[in-house]
Amino acid sequence: MLRVISRENVIVAQFDLFEDCRDFFINSTEKSLDDFFSIFDKKFCLIPTRYAKVCDVVGIKGQDRLNTVPPAVIRQAAQDIKLDIEAIFENSNNLEYLKNYLRMRVFLDSMLAADVDSTKLISMIESQEHEGVKSNLQTFVDPVPTRYSMCNSVTGRLSVKQGPKILTSPQEVKSVLRSRHENGSILQLDLSCAEPNFAMFCNGESPMNDLYEFCASEVLEGKVERSTAKLILLSAIYGQSTKNLSSALPAGIIASAVIKKVKSFLAIDSLNDRLKDAWRADNFRNYFGRPLKTDQPRLLISHYLQSSVAEMSVLLFEEFCKEYRADPLFVIHDALVIDASPELAKELLGRKKFRFKFKDQGFPAAITKIS
Repeated sequence: MLRVISRENVIVAQFDLFEDCRDFFINSTEKSLDDFFSIFDKKFCLIPTRYAKVCDVVGIKGQDRLNTVPPAVIRQAAQDIKLDIEAIFENSNNLEYLKNYLRMRVFLDSMLAADVDSTKLISMIESQEHEGVKSNLQTFVDPVPTRYSMCNSVTGRLSVKQGPKILTSPQEVKSVLRSRHENGSILQLDLSCAEPNFAMFCNGESPMNDLYEFCASEVLEGKVERSTAKLILLSAIYGQSTKNLSSALPAGIIASAVIKKVKSFLAIDSLNDRLKDAWRADNFRNYFGRPLKTDQPRLLISHYLQSSVAEMSVLLFEEFCKEYRADPLFVIHDALVIDASPELAKELLGRKKFRFKFKDQGFPAAITKIS
């Protein structure tokens, strides 16, 4: 069914069920299944820790490390790894998720190195007082393509493992980005009301361009402003206490009552019941099949929506870049930063409304010009 290559970091080389996976992971530190297996709490290595430490001390690197380990130890480690991998893929849900994982991994590894205005960047760095912020901004100097980890959070939200730390740098750093295209533009595409709209989608309803405004005017009958409706809606989804919400509401608005109304509109209780059933059956997963772990039932909704939206975003961005031949620079959770030719920038910025197509539905997005 599968063949394990004896390397320092063991990687699956071939799956008979997935022809497009063949050799995908060979001799590559970027395009690997490391994140995939980490989701299942597996970090494979043929070399026991005690041997690895000796190699570090004496400076032995790469494939030469394998020569320090007795062949019998290597064979046993490979056999144990093979059994662990086979156990993972005995579950058809895990195999199905692998298809989505591979699409996401390939796209995330396709990010291009950003071109920056060095003078403006250095000035920005020098103006900072916080050393942590300075350190993050320094990663944009002579940048390499950003590479992401998909396993450093329980929900699968991305983290940067190499390159510019776009996720933890101040928003203003995007102003130093320059287009490689003559008269080109740096654009950002943001999914609108992403997680509440995904809750709508789960209920069989169409995502809305401005769900917060709709809730303010229709669901809550114009009794609150849009910003307050957004707070109520997110509180309903993520379980913020009514005591904390009450302090932000206008006089006469009862927190428990408006949360109940919004929950009913989004069918949150119905979704939560379905997730509880899956959780009790030890099969709690996001929409795309990624296994999720929590021992707190109150987190089911938030973990499901955050994880599903995080991975849907990557898949939508992959389809977008393929269709529009856009140059991806960064994924910032549910936003995509691209380097656009003048023709593409004109086409996208000229649209009054833009929607990513997903499962016969349209997820609205805002498109802005950064530089």
